[in-house]
Amino acid sequence: MGWQIGPPSELELSPELSPSPVLVDSSELEPSEPEDPEELVPMAPVLPSVPAELEVLAGGTSPVPDVPPADAAVVSPGLVVAAAVTAPDELAAPLLLVGALPVPAIPSSEHAPSGRASAVIPIHRIHVFIIVSRTEHTNRALGPAGPHARLSGAAFSLRLSMDTPNYAAFVLPIFAAAILAEVLVARRRGRLTELYSLGTSISDIGCGAVFQALEVLLTLATLGVYAWMVEHLSLVTWAESSPWPWLIGFVAVDFLYYWWHRASHVVNVLWAVHGVHHQSEDYNLAVALRQPIAEPITWFFFYWVLAFIGIPPLVFVVCYGANLFYQFWIHTELVGKLPAPIEAVLNTPSHHRVHHGIEEQYLDRNYGGVFVIWDRLFGSFEPEAKRPTYGTTIPLRSYDPLWANAQHLHRTWRLCKAATRWSDKLWAWVAHPAWLPHGVDDPDAKPDRRAYEKYRPAVTAPTARYIFATLGLVALVATPFVFVGHSLPLAQILAGAGVLVLCYVVLGGLTEAKAWALSLDWARIAGLAAFGGWIGHDLLSPTHGLAIAIGLAVLSLANRLLFAPSIVPEQLTNS
Repeated sequence: MGWQIGPPSELELSPELSPSPVLVDSSELEPSEPEDPEELVPMAPVLPSVPAELEVLAGGTSPVPDVPPADAAVVSPGLVVAAAVTAPDELAAPLLLVGALPVPAIPSSEHAPSGRASAVIPIHRIHVFIIVSRTEHTNRALGPAGPHARLSGAAFSLRLSMDTPNYAAFVLPIFAAAILAEVLVARRRGRLTELYSLGTSISDIGCGAVFQALEVLLTLATLGVYAWMVEHLSLVTWAESSPWPWLIGFVAVDFLYYWWHRASHVVNVLWAVHGVHHQSEDYNLAVALRQPIAEPITWFFFYWVLAFIGIPPLVFVVCYGANLFYQFWIHTELVGKLPAPIEAVLNTPSHHRVHHGIEEQYLDRNYGGVFVIWDRLFGSFEPEAKRPTYGTTIPLRSYDPLWANAQHLHRTWRLCKAATRWSDKLWAWVAHPAWLPHGVDDPDAKPDRRAYEKYRPAVTAPTARYIFATLGLVALVATPFVFVGHSLPLAQILAGAGVLVLCYVVLGGLTEAKAWALSLDWARIAGLAAFGGWIGHDLLSPTHGLAIAIGLAVLSLANRLLFAPSIVPEQLTNS
Protein backbone atom coordinates (compact mmCIF):
# COMPACT_ATOMS: atom_id res chain seq x y z
CA MET A 1 0.00 0.00 0.00
CA GLY A 2 1.31 3.46 -0.89
CA TRP A 3 1.68 6.41 1.38
CA GLN A 4 -1.56 8.17 2.29
CA ILE A 5 -0.52 11.78 1.76
CA GLY A 6 -3.49 14.01 2.43
CA PRO A 7 -7.03 12.68 1.90
CA PRO A 8 -6.84 9.39 -0.03
CA SER A 9 -8.74 10.88 -2.95
CA GLU A 10 -6.21 13.68 -3.39
CA LEU A 11 -2.80 12.00 -3.44
CA GLU A 12 -1.24 8.59 -3.03
CA LEU A 13 2.47 7.89 -3.45
CA SER A 14 4.34 4.62 -3.59
CA PRO A 15 7.00 4.13 -0.92
CA GLU A 16 9.37 3.23 -3.73
CA LEU A 17 10.51 6.74 -4.55
CA SER A 18 10.99 7.53 -8.19
CA PRO A 19 14.59 8.49 -9.05
CA SER A 20 13.20 11.27 -11.21
CA PRO A 21 12.59 14.67 -9.61
CA VAL A 22 8.98 15.02 -8.49
CA LEU A 23 7.30 18.21 -7.33
CA VAL A 24 3.74 18.06 -6.06
CA ASP A 25 2.21 21.50 -5.48
CA SER A 26 0.48 21.72 -2.11
CA SER A 27 -1.10 25.11 -2.65
CA GLU A 28 -4.49 23.41 -3.02
CA LEU A 29 -4.20 21.49 0.23
CA GLU A 30 -6.26 22.68 3.14
CA PRO A 31 -3.86 23.54 5.99
CA SER A 32 -4.96 22.70 9.48
CA GLU A 33 -4.12 24.99 12.37
CA PRO A 34 -3.36 23.83 15.90
CA GLU A 35 -5.82 24.67 18.60
CA ASP A 36 -3.09 26.26 20.68
CA PRO A 37 -1.21 28.86 18.60
CA GLU A 38 1.90 28.27 20.71
CA GLU A 39 1.74 24.51 20.42
CA LEU A 40 5.01 22.70 19.67
CA VAL A 41 5.27 19.91 17.15
CA PRO A 42 8.01 17.56 18.43
CA MET A 43 10.25 15.90 15.89
CA ALA A 44 9.45 12.20 15.61
CA PRO A 45 12.50 10.12 14.55
CA VAL A 46 10.44 8.29 11.90
CA LEU A 47 6.88 8.90 10.70
CA PRO A 48 4.76 5.78 11.18
CA SER A 49 3.51 6.01 7.59
CA VAL A 50 6.99 6.52 6.09
CA PRO A 51 9.41 3.66 5.24
CA ALA A 52 11.80 3.01 8.11
CA GLU A 53 14.92 4.05 6.20
CA LEU A 54 13.63 7.61 5.92
CA GLU A 55 14.32 9.97 8.79
CA VAL A 56 12.42 13.10 9.73
CA LEU A 57 14.65 16.14 10.07
CA ALA A 58 12.17 18.97 10.64
CA GLY A 59 8.47 19.73 10.50
CA GLY A 60 5.82 22.35 10.99
CA THR A 61 2.51 23.69 9.78
CA SER A 62 0.52 26.74 8.70
CA PRO A 63 0.82 28.78 5.49
CA VAL A 64 2.86 31.97 5.68
CA PRO A 65 1.51 34.47 3.12
CA ASP A 66 3.12 37.40 4.92
CA VAL A 67 6.68 36.04 4.91
CA PRO A 68 8.92 38.03 2.53
CA PRO A 69 10.52 36.05 -0.33
CA ALA A 70 13.96 36.53 1.26
CA ASP A 71 12.97 34.31 4.18
CA ALA A 72 13.62 30.85 2.87
CA ALA A 73 14.29 27.32 3.89
CA VAL A 74 17.61 26.04 2.57
CA VAL A 75 17.87 22.37 1.79
CA SER A 76 20.25 20.15 -0.12
CA PRO A 77 19.85 18.27 -3.42
CA GLY A 78 19.13 14.62 -2.97
CA LEU A 79 16.80 15.13 -0.03
CA VAL A 80 13.12 14.28 -0.08
CA VAL A 81 11.04 17.16 1.19
CA ALA A 82 7.51 16.65 2.48
CA ALA A 83 4.93 18.89 4.12
CA ALA A 84 2.58 18.07 6.99
CA VAL A 85 -0.23 20.30 8.23
CA THR A 86 -1.14 18.54 11.43
CA ALA A 87 -0.92 18.72 15.20
CA PRO A 88 1.24 16.17 17.09
CA ASP A 89 -1.49 13.55 17.20
CA GLU A 90 -1.93 13.69 13.40
CA LEU A 91 1.66 13.66 12.15
CA ALA A 92 0.87 11.55 9.11
CA ALA A 93 -1.53 14.05 7.47
CA PRO A 94 -1.19 15.90 4.08
CA LEU A 95 2.34 15.91 2.70
CA LEU A 96 4.19 17.82 0.01
CA LEU A 97 6.87 15.77 -1.73
CA VAL A 98 9.90 17.15 -3.54
CA GLY A 99 12.35 14.59 -4.86
CA ALA A 100 15.89 15.74 -5.62
CA LEU A 101 14.72 19.36 -5.49
CA PRO A 102 13.87 20.11 -9.15
CA VAL A 103 13.56 23.83 -8.42
CA PRO A 104 16.24 26.36 -9.38
CA ALA A 105 18.25 28.07 -6.69
CA ILE A 106 16.77 31.40 -5.64
CA PRO A 107 18.97 34.14 -4.12
CA SER A 108 18.39 34.43 -0.42
CA SER A 109 19.93 35.93 2.68
CA GLU A 110 20.29 32.40 4.03
CA HIS A 111 22.59 29.97 2.25
CA ALA A 112 23.11 26.27 2.36
CA PRO A 113 25.36 24.88 5.07
CA SER A 114 28.95 24.25 4.14
CA GLY A 115 29.86 21.33 1.94
CA ARG A 116 26.80 21.00 -0.28
CA ALA A 117 25.14 22.63 -3.23
CA SER A 118 21.82 24.20 -2.38
CA ALA A 119 18.40 24.98 -3.68
CA VAL A 120 16.55 27.77 -1.87
CA ILE A 121 12.77 27.40 -1.63
CA PRO A 122 10.87 30.41 -0.26
CA ILE A 123 8.70 29.26 2.63
CA HIS A 124 5.65 31.13 1.36
CA ARG A 125 5.56 28.86 -1.71
CA ILE A 126 5.37 25.68 0.33
CA HIS A 127 3.02 26.47 3.22
CA VAL A 128 4.50 23.76 5.45
CA PHE A 129 7.01 20.94 5.21
CA ILE A 130 8.85 18.06 6.80
CA ILE A 131 12.27 17.12 5.47
CA VAL A 132 13.00 13.46 5.05
CA SER A 133 16.23 11.84 3.83
CA ARG A 134 17.43 8.38 2.88
CA THR A 135 21.09 9.25 3.37
CA GLU A 136 21.42 11.99 5.98
CA HIS A 137 21.09 11.52 9.72
CA THR A 138 18.97 13.76 11.88
CA ASN A 139 20.74 16.89 13.03
CA ARG A 140 18.50 19.68 14.27
CA ALA A 141 15.68 21.97 13.31
CA LEU A 142 16.66 25.16 15.04
CA GLY A 143 13.80 27.45 15.98
CA PRO A 144 12.73 29.44 19.04
CA ALA A 145 12.02 26.16 20.85
CA GLY A 146 15.31 24.34 20.24
CA PRO A 147 14.85 21.00 18.44
CA HIS A 148 11.19 21.72 17.65
CA ALA A 149 9.15 23.78 15.23
CA ARG A 150 7.01 26.50 16.83
CA LEU A 151 3.59 27.20 15.35
CA SER A 152 1.99 30.58 15.77
CA GLY A 153 -1.19 31.12 13.79
CA ALA A 154 -0.38 32.15 10.24
CA ALA A 155 3.25 32.83 11.14
CA PHE A 156 5.85 30.13 10.89
CA SER A 157 9.46 30.33 12.10
CA LEU A 158 11.85 27.53 11.29
CA ARG A 159 15.51 27.39 10.38
CA LEU A 160 17.08 24.14 9.24
CA SER A 161 20.51 22.81 10.11
CA MET A 162 21.31 20.33 7.35
CA ASP A 163 24.92 19.60 8.29
CA THR A 164 26.15 16.47 6.59
CA PRO A 165 27.78 13.92 8.90
CA ASN A 166 31.45 13.29 8.26
CA TYR A 167 31.35 9.98 6.44
CA ALA A 168 35.14 9.72 6.79
CA ALA A 169 34.30 8.09 10.12
CA PHE A 170 33.00 5.07 8.20
CA VAL A 171 36.40 4.36 6.65
CA LEU A 172 38.23 4.41 9.98
CA PRO A 173 37.44 0.71 10.64
CA ILE A 174 38.70 -0.07 7.12
CA PHE A 175 41.96 1.73 7.85
CA ALA A 176 42.31 -0.01 11.21
CA ALA A 177 41.70 -3.44 9.66
CA ALA A 178 44.19 -2.76 6.85
CA ILE A 179 46.88 -1.63 9.31
CA LEU A 180 46.29 -4.74 11.42
CA ALA A 181 46.56 -6.92 8.30
CA GLU A 182 49.82 -5.21 7.31
CA VAL A 183 51.21 -5.78 10.82
CA LEU A 184 50.32 -9.48 10.65
CA VAL A 185 51.85 -9.89 7.19
CA ALA A 186 54.99 -8.00 8.21
CA ARG A 187 55.30 -10.21 11.28
CA ARG A 188 54.90 -13.35 9.21
CA ARG A 189 57.63 -12.15 6.84
CA GLY A 190 59.92 -11.30 9.75
CA ARG A 191 59.85 -7.55 9.04
CA LEU A 192 57.60 -6.26 11.83
CA THR A 193 60.27 -4.39 13.83
CA GLU A 194 61.75 -3.10 10.58
CA LEU A 195 58.48 -1.60 9.35
CA TYR A 196 56.64 -0.69 12.55
CA SER A 197 57.49 0.86 15.91
CA LEU A 198 55.00 1.67 18.65
CA GLY A 199 56.07 5.28 19.17
CA THR A 200 56.15 6.22 15.49
CA SER A 201 52.78 4.60 14.89
CA ILE A 202 51.26 6.41 17.88
CA SER A 203 52.71 9.64 16.49
CA ASP A 204 51.27 8.96 13.02
CA ILE A 205 47.81 8.12 14.36
CA GLY A 206 48.00 11.04 16.80
CA CYS A 207 48.72 13.55 14.04
CA GLY A 208 45.82 12.11 12.05
CA ALA A 209 43.48 12.27 15.04
CA VAL A 210 44.41 15.87 15.82
CA PHE A 211 43.85 16.70 12.14
CA GLN A 212 40.40 15.07 12.21
CA ALA A 213 39.48 16.91 15.41
CA LEU A 214 40.42 20.36 14.11
CA GLU A 215 39.38 19.58 10.53
CA VAL A 216 35.78 19.90 11.70
CA LEU A 217 36.27 23.66 12.08
CA LEU A 218 38.56 24.24 9.10
CA THR A 219 36.44 22.28 6.67
CA LEU A 220 33.29 24.12 7.72
CA ALA A 221 35.05 27.36 6.78
CA THR A 222 36.74 26.29 3.54
CA LEU A 223 33.84 24.28 2.12
CA GLY A 224 31.45 27.01 3.17
CA VAL A 225 33.38 29.47 1.03
CA TYR A 226 33.55 26.96 -1.83
CA ALA A 227 29.77 26.37 -1.71
CA TRP A 228 29.19 30.12 -1.78
CA MET A 229 31.47 30.47 -4.82
CA VAL A 230 29.63 27.71 -6.68
CA GLU A 231 26.30 29.35 -5.97
CA HIS A 232 27.34 32.89 -6.94
CA LEU A 233 30.36 32.67 -9.26
CA SER A 234 29.88 29.48 -11.26
CA LEU A 235 30.17 30.00 -15.03
CA VAL A 236 28.72 26.59 -15.88
CA THR A 237 25.49 24.91 -14.82
CA TRP A 238 25.30 21.15 -15.11
CA ALA A 239 22.14 19.05 -15.29
CA GLU A 240 21.61 17.09 -12.09
CA SER A 241 21.77 13.79 -13.97
CA SER A 242 24.87 14.72 -15.98
CA PRO A 243 27.94 12.51 -15.42
CA TRP A 244 30.31 15.24 -16.61
CA PRO A 245 30.73 17.02 -13.25
CA TRP A 246 31.84 13.70 -11.77
CA LEU A 247 34.24 12.82 -14.57
CA ILE A 248 35.68 16.31 -14.84
CA GLY A 249 35.74 16.67 -11.07
CA PHE A 250 37.68 13.45 -10.50
CA VAL A 251 40.36 14.24 -13.07
CA ALA A 252 40.53 17.94 -12.16
CA VAL A 253 40.87 17.20 -8.44
CA ASP A 254 43.84 14.95 -9.16
CA PHE A 255 45.40 17.49 -11.55
CA LEU A 256 45.07 20.30 -9.00
CA TYR A 257 46.27 17.94 -6.26
CA TYR A 258 49.47 17.49 -8.25
CA TRP A 259 50.12 21.23 -8.34
CA TRP A 260 49.14 21.75 -4.70
CA HIS A 261 51.42 18.87 -3.74
CA ARG A 262 54.29 20.17 -5.84
CA ALA A 263 53.98 23.68 -4.41
CA SER A 264 53.80 22.23 -0.89
CA HIS A 265 57.29 20.79 -1.34
CA VAL A 266 58.99 23.91 -2.66
CA VAL A 267 57.33 26.79 -0.76
CA ASN A 268 58.39 27.13 2.88
CA VAL A 269 55.05 28.12 4.38
CA LEU A 270 53.29 25.30 2.51
CA TRP A 271 55.99 22.78 3.45
CA ALA A 272 55.52 23.83 7.08
CA VAL A 273 52.04 22.33 6.73
CA HIS A 274 52.54 19.38 4.39
CA GLY A 275 55.91 18.35 5.81
CA VAL A 276 54.10 16.88 8.82
CA HIS A 277 53.04 13.98 6.59
CA HIS A 278 56.69 13.22 5.76
CA GLN A 279 58.13 13.27 9.28
CA SER A 280 57.62 9.57 9.96
CA GLU A 281 60.83 7.55 9.65
CA ASP A 282 58.82 4.41 8.94
CA TYR A 283 56.78 3.79 5.82
CA ASN A 284 53.58 1.85 6.36
CA LEU A 285 49.81 2.26 6.20
CA ALA A 286 49.74 4.18 9.49
CA VAL A 287 51.79 6.93 7.80
CA ALA A 288 48.84 7.56 5.46
CA LEU A 289 46.86 8.75 8.49
CA ARG A 290 49.54 11.32 9.43
CA GLN A 291 47.87 14.53 8.25
CA PRO A 292 48.69 18.19 9.01
CA ILE A 293 46.24 20.37 10.93
CA ALA A 294 46.15 23.29 8.47
CA GLU A 295 45.99 21.30 5.23
CA PRO A 296 42.32 22.22 4.46
CA ILE A 297 43.44 25.85 4.31
CA THR A 298 46.34 25.31 1.90
CA TRP A 299 44.46 23.09 -0.55
CA PHE A 300 41.58 25.55 -0.77
CA PHE A 301 43.83 28.03 -2.59
CA PHE A 302 44.23 25.49 -5.40
CA TYR A 303 40.81 23.85 -5.56
CA TRP A 304 38.66 26.98 -5.55
CA VAL A 305 38.96 27.22 -9.35
CA LEU A 306 36.63 24.21 -9.60
CA ALA A 307 33.82 26.44 -8.37
CA PHE A 308 34.02 28.49 -11.57
CA ILE A 309 33.31 25.44 -13.72
CA GLY A 310 30.32 24.52 -11.57
CA ILE A 311 31.66 21.44 -9.78
CA PRO A 312 29.08 21.09 -6.97
CA PRO A 313 30.40 20.92 -3.41
CA LEU A 314 29.13 17.36 -2.99
CA VAL A 315 30.93 16.24 -6.16
CA PHE A 316 34.11 18.00 -5.05
CA VAL A 317 34.01 16.46 -1.57
CA VAL A 318 33.43 12.95 -2.95
CA CYS A 319 36.17 13.26 -5.59
CA TYR A 320 38.64 14.73 -3.10
CA GLY A 321 37.80 12.04 -0.57
CA ALA A 322 38.19 9.32 -3.20
CA ASN A 323 41.57 10.77 -4.17
CA LEU A 324 42.82 10.60 -0.58
CA PHE A 325 41.26 7.19 0.00
CA TYR A 326 43.15 5.82 -3.01
CA GLN A 327 46.42 7.10 -1.61
CA PHE A 328 46.00 5.14 1.62
CA TRP A 329 47.03 1.78 0.16
CA ILE A 330 50.19 3.06 -1.55
CA HIS A 331 51.84 3.74 1.82
CA THR A 332 53.37 0.29 2.18
CA GLU A 333 56.65 -1.54 1.63
CA LEU A 334 54.97 -4.92 1.39
CA VAL A 335 53.84 -4.38 -2.23
CA GLY A 336 56.54 -4.38 -4.87
CA LYS A 337 56.36 -3.03 -8.39
CA LEU A 338 53.14 -3.73 -10.25
CA PRO A 339 52.70 -4.62 -13.97
CA ALA A 340 54.17 -2.00 -16.30
CA PRO A 341 50.84 -0.66 -17.68
CA ILE A 342 49.68 0.11 -14.12
CA GLU A 343 53.00 1.68 -13.14
CA ALA A 344 52.84 3.84 -16.29
CA VAL A 345 49.50 5.45 -15.45
CA LEU A 346 48.69 5.14 -11.75
CA ASN A 347 50.46 6.17 -8.58
CA THR A 348 51.68 2.96 -6.95
CA PRO A 349 53.48 1.98 -3.73
CA SER A 350 56.77 1.98 -5.67
CA HIS A 351 56.24 5.52 -6.99
CA HIS A 352 55.12 6.84 -3.63
CA ARG A 353 58.02 5.28 -1.75
CA VAL A 354 60.24 7.42 -3.95
CA HIS A 355 58.21 10.48 -2.99
CA HIS A 356 58.83 9.83 0.73
CA GLY A 357 62.56 9.20 0.25
CA ILE A 358 65.16 11.77 1.38
CA GLU A 359 67.94 10.72 -1.00
CA GLU A 360 69.04 13.46 -3.36
CA GLN A 361 67.61 11.74 -6.45
CA TYR A 362 64.27 11.20 -4.70
CA LEU A 363 63.68 14.67 -3.25
CA ASP A 364 60.78 16.60 -4.80
CA ARG A 365 59.63 13.78 -7.07
CA ASN A 366 56.41 11.88 -7.83
CA TYR A 367 53.70 14.28 -6.66
CA GLY A 368 50.68 12.58 -8.25
CA GLY A 369 47.70 11.48 -6.19
CA VAL A 370 45.90 8.84 -8.26
CA PHE A 371 47.65 9.34 -11.59
CA VAL A 372 51.40 9.44 -12.14
CA ILE A 373 50.94 10.79 -15.67
CA TRP A 374 51.18 14.37 -14.36
CA ASP A 375 54.72 13.67 -13.12
CA ARG A 376 55.66 12.17 -16.46
CA LEU A 377 54.19 15.18 -18.32
CA PHE A 378 55.76 17.87 -16.11
CA GLY A 379 59.18 16.37 -15.51
CA SER A 380 58.94 15.35 -11.85
CA PHE A 381 58.88 11.56 -12.27
CA GLU A 382 61.56 9.33 -10.77
CA PRO A 383 61.43 5.51 -10.74
CA GLU A 384 62.38 3.50 -7.67
CA ALA A 385 65.98 2.35 -8.06
CA LYS A 386 66.80 1.42 -4.46
CA ARG A 387 65.02 1.29 -1.12
CA PRO A 388 64.51 4.88 0.11
CA THR A 389 65.38 6.31 3.51
CA TYR A 390 62.23 7.84 4.96
CA GLY A 391 61.57 10.97 6.98
CA THR A 392 62.66 14.57 6.49
CA THR A 393 66.14 15.91 5.93
CA ILE A 394 65.90 17.59 9.36
CA PRO A 395 64.45 14.85 11.61
CA LEU A 396 61.58 15.67 13.95
CA ARG A 397 62.70 13.29 16.75
CA SER A 398 59.52 13.82 18.72
CA TYR A 399 56.14 12.13 19.07
CA ASP A 400 54.31 15.32 20.08
CA PRO A 401 51.59 16.04 17.46
CA LEU A 402 51.56 19.76 18.30
CA TRP A 403 55.31 20.15 17.89
CA ALA A 404 55.11 18.13 14.66
CA ASN A 405 52.81 20.80 13.23
CA ALA A 406 54.96 23.67 14.54
CA GLN A 407 58.49 22.44 13.82
CA HIS A 408 59.07 23.89 10.36
CA LEU A 409 57.16 27.08 11.10
CA HIS A 410 59.54 27.57 14.03
CA ARG A 411 62.54 26.93 11.77
CA THR A 412 61.29 29.42 9.18
CA TRP A 413 60.70 32.02 11.90
CA ARG A 414 64.29 31.57 13.13
CA LEU A 415 65.61 32.04 9.59
CA CYS A 416 63.48 35.16 9.21
CA LYS A 417 64.84 36.61 12.45
CA ALA A 418 68.44 35.75 11.57
CA ALA A 419 68.28 37.33 8.09
CA THR A 420 69.96 40.75 7.89
CA ARG A 421 68.21 41.94 4.72
CA TRP A 422 64.49 42.72 4.63
CA SER A 423 64.16 40.99 1.29
CA ASP A 424 65.50 37.79 2.85
CA LYS A 425 63.18 38.13 5.83
CA LEU A 426 60.20 38.19 3.48
CA TRP A 427 61.58 35.62 1.05
CA ALA A 428 62.15 33.12 3.86
CA TRP A 429 58.42 32.34 3.97
CA VAL A 430 58.06 31.49 0.28
CA ALA A 431 61.55 30.19 -0.48
CA HIS A 432 62.42 26.54 -1.02
CA PRO A 433 62.74 24.71 2.33
CA ALA A 434 66.47 24.16 1.69
CA TRP A 435 67.14 27.90 1.12
CA LEU A 436 69.14 29.94 3.64
CA PRO A 437 69.31 33.73 3.96
CA HIS A 438 72.52 35.49 2.89
CA GLY A 439 75.26 35.02 5.48
CA VAL A 440 73.14 32.79 7.77
CA ASP A 441 74.27 29.32 8.82
CA ASP A 442 71.73 26.52 9.01
CA PRO A 443 70.39 26.47 12.59
CA ASP A 444 69.50 22.78 12.31
CA ALA A 445 72.21 20.21 11.76
CA LYS A 446 71.47 17.51 9.21
CA PRO A 447 72.57 14.10 10.52
CA ASP A 448 74.97 11.78 8.80
CA ARG A 449 72.55 9.19 7.50
CA ARG A 450 75.27 6.52 7.30
CA ALA A 451 75.40 6.39 11.10
CA TYR A 452 71.88 7.58 11.84
CA GLU A 453 69.51 5.59 14.05
CA LYS A 454 65.76 6.04 13.86
CA TYR A 455 64.08 7.80 16.78
CA ARG A 456 62.67 4.89 18.77
CA PRO A 457 62.65 5.46 22.56
CA ALA A 458 62.29 2.31 24.62
CA VAL A 459 58.85 1.62 26.08
CA THR A 460 58.17 -0.70 29.02
CA ALA A 461 55.74 -3.57 28.41
CA PRO A 462 53.13 -2.32 30.93
CA THR A 463 53.24 1.15 29.39
CA ALA A 464 52.81 -0.30 25.89
CA ARG A 465 49.77 -2.31 27.02
CA TYR A 466 48.35 0.76 28.73
CA ILE A 467 48.77 2.81 25.55
CA PHE A 468 46.99 0.19 23.43
CA ALA A 469 44.07 -0.02 25.87
CA THR A 470 43.85 3.77 26.07
CA LEU A 471 43.75 4.02 22.28
CA GLY A 472 40.64 1.85 22.33
CA LEU A 473 38.91 4.09 24.86
CA VAL A 474 39.86 7.21 22.92
CA ALA A 475 38.46 5.65 19.73
CA LEU A 476 35.10 5.08 21.46
CA VAL A 477 34.76 8.86 21.83
CA ALA A 478 36.71 10.06 18.78
CA THR A 479 34.76 8.05 16.17
CA PRO A 480 31.28 9.43 16.96
CA PHE A 481 32.79 12.89 17.43
CA VAL A 482 34.35 12.81 13.96
CA PHE A 483 31.07 11.53 12.51
CA VAL A 484 28.72 14.16 13.97
CA GLY A 485 31.23 16.91 14.75
CA HIS A 486 29.99 19.21 11.99
CA SER A 487 26.53 19.36 13.58
CA LEU A 488 27.70 20.06 17.15
CA PRO A 489 27.69 23.52 18.72
CA LEU A 490 30.96 25.41 18.49
CA ALA A 491 31.67 24.92 22.20
CA GLN A 492 31.45 21.14 21.84
CA ILE A 493 33.60 21.15 18.71
CA LEU A 494 36.30 23.10 20.53
CA ALA A 495 36.01 20.91 23.63
CA GLY A 496 36.20 17.72 21.58
CA ALA A 497 39.20 18.94 19.63
CA GLY A 498 40.93 19.97 22.85
CA VAL A 499 40.31 16.61 24.52
CA LEU A 500 41.59 14.62 21.52
CA VAL A 501 44.69 16.80 21.26
CA LEU A 502 45.32 16.26 24.99
CA CYS A 503 44.89 12.50 24.60
CA TYR A 504 47.51 12.18 21.88
CA VAL A 505 49.93 14.62 23.49
CA VAL A 506 49.81 12.44 26.62
CA LEU A 507 50.14 9.17 24.67
CA GLY A 508 53.11 10.56 22.77
CA GLY A 509 54.66 11.73 26.03
CA LEU A 510 54.22 8.30 27.63
CA THR A 511 55.86 6.69 24.61
CA GLU A 512 58.81 9.07 24.93
CA ALA A 513 59.07 8.44 28.70
CA LYS A 514 58.26 12.03 29.61
CA ALA A 515 57.69 12.38 33.35
CA TRP A 516 55.02 15.05 32.89
CA ALA A 517 52.90 12.64 30.81
CA LEU A 518 52.08 10.47 33.85
CA SER A 519 50.72 13.48 35.72
CA LEU A 520 48.89 14.95 32.73
CA ASP A 521 47.28 11.59 32.10
CA TRP A 522 44.90 12.18 35.02
CA ALA A 523 43.60 15.29 33.24
CA ARG A 524 43.22 13.22 30.07
CA ILE A 525 41.11 10.64 31.92
CA ALA A 526 38.85 13.34 33.37
CA GLY A 527 38.56 15.22 30.06
CA LEU A 528 37.72 12.12 28.01
CA ALA A 529 35.02 11.01 30.46
CA ALA A 530 33.52 14.49 30.72
CA PHE A 531 33.40 15.07 26.97
CA GLY A 532 32.04 11.60 26.22
CA GLY A 533 29.27 12.22 28.74
CA TRP A 534 28.56 15.66 27.30
CA ILE A 535 27.97 14.51 23.74
CA GLY A 536 26.07 11.47 25.01
CA HIS A 537 23.82 13.82 26.99
CA ASP A 538 23.07 15.98 23.94
CA LEU A 539 22.88 13.31 21.24
CA LEU A 540 21.13 10.59 23.25
CA SER A 541 19.75 11.56 26.64
CA PRO A 542 20.92 12.85 30.04
CA THR A 543 20.81 9.31 31.40
CA HIS A 544 22.92 7.98 28.56
CA GLY A 545 25.36 10.86 28.97
CA LEU A 546 25.85 10.14 32.67
CA ALA A 547 26.29 6.43 32.01
CA ILE A 548 28.87 7.11 29.29
CA ALA A 549 30.84 9.48 31.54
CA ILE A 550 30.88 7.02 34.44
CA GLY A 551 31.74 4.11 32.15
CA LEU A 552 34.67 5.91 30.56
CA ALA A 553 35.98 7.06 33.94
CA VAL A 554 35.75 3.56 35.47
CA LEU A 555 37.38 1.87 32.46
CA SER A 556 40.16 4.47 32.34
CA LEU A 557 40.93 4.15 36.04
CA ALA A 558 40.85 0.34 35.85
CA ASN A 559 43.18 0.50 32.86
CA ARG A 560 45.67 2.64 34.74
CA LEU A 561 45.54 0.52 37.89
CA LEU A 562 45.84 -2.73 35.93
CA PHE A 563 48.79 -1.83 33.71
CA ALA A 564 50.47 0.77 35.96
CA PRO A 565 52.39 2.69 33.26
CA SER A 566 55.78 3.83 34.47
CA ILE A 567 58.98 5.52 33.42
CA VAL A 568 62.25 3.85 34.29
CA PRO A 569 65.80 5.26 34.17
CA GLU A 570 66.66 3.14 31.12
CA GLN A 571 63.91 4.85 29.16
CA LEU A 572 65.18 8.28 30.08
CA THR A 573 68.66 7.28 28.89
CA ASN A 574 67.39 5.88 25.59
CA SER A 575 65.17 8.85 24.86
